[in-house]
Amino acid sequence: MATDSHNDAPMQQNATGRNNENRMPSQPPAPSGFEGKGLSQRQWTAIEWLLRGASDAEAAAAAQVDRATVYRWRTDHPAFGLELARLRKLVWQQETHRLRAMVGPALDAIQRQLDDPRTSLRAAMALLRLGVPRAIDLAKLNATPHHQHGIDYDDFDYDLDDDDGDGGGDD
Repeated sequence: MATDSHNDAPMQQNATGRNNENRMPSQPPAPSGFEGKGLSQRQWTAIEWLLRGASDAEAAAAAQVDRATVYRWRTDHPAFGLELARLRKLVWQQETHRLRAMVGPALDAIQRQLDDPRTSLRAAMALLRLGVPRAIDLAKLNATPHHQHGIDYDDFDYDLDDDDGDGGGDD
């Protein structure tokens, strides 16, 4: 925990700081082929912090540069932007695999809760809240326009009972 330099008492940390600490990976990503080709150690530090979910200001503080510098690196420095995008994609792929791996155990836990008479009602209600669309969502779904992709569907007169395919009704 950080201490106040004046009296060595522990400083109170805000919730955002604690949350950021909890999501920081223990190992920074390994540099790719850009090392030595335009990315400095400070840029690597900024990339590492940005991958952890830090803001430009937090990444800048860690890299000991101004926030505007990190912004410029992200928006105007091709090697920095490409490497950040590549590593973000890699992180998302890894997290997607991790999430998929959790689906089975999560469903097993829900099933155990549903099977237990003491918790089955709560588990069922939670499951229904997650899986059943709310009325407002259904209203949005039903409010689809009759004019999509340049086609006015009201201009078509379909007879769904037309067995002979000639477009007519019961002729």
